[in-house]
Amino acid sequence: MTMIFVLIFLASTAIVIIVFFAARWLNDIWRIAKMIKLLTPEILESAPFYKLVDILLFGISHAMERHGPITTMAQHTKRAKNGVSPDGVRGNPTHSGRWNSYYSLLQAVETAKQMWDSEGLKKKKCYVFKFDKIIGVVVKQLTDEREKSQIAFVVINKKGQVITAFPILESAVDVNDIIHLTMVEKEIYW
Repeated sequence: MTMIFVLIFLASTAIVIIVFFAARWLNDIWRIAKMIKLLTPEILESAPFYKLVDILLFGISHAMERHGPITTMAQHTKRAKNGVSPDGVRGNPTHSGRWNSYYSLLQAVETAKQMWDSEGLKKKKCYVFKFDKIIGVVVKQLTDEREKSQIAFVVINKKGQVITAFPILESAVDVNDIIHLTMVEKEIYW
């Protein structure tokens, strides 16, 4: 009889140990999967990502931290409702735009910089581009309502530095101010 109790005790102990390690293993796999999901755009779009890093991250821009593909829709919903941006800056609730792709972000930034350089005015300028495809999503102010966007807004300061770039709602733009762009999704070499 005691032999049965010992076997039951050993079997139940083994089950507890297996479940404990399986749970830890599954938790580790879950954490790795979440990290891969966050990094996937940077892996698949490494050329435009690194080019944007060169252009934006060593200046004063917040386009990638607040609007880039690495941000989440939950972060944009929080900004639209509470005013807290994806990088933690507190402000007033506002529409919040997120880029779907580094390719479209790079195309908008490079086009705006080229236009700013060619104008030679050396003053702050805002550019509005309409792509021929969806480039991002905008969460509407004070809601969690999402709208796909083909419109991008890029701001360049008087020194020629990109301050920000983000998708916006089409209803927020005067049609006469829009510059039309054809989406280019190709390998970019620099």
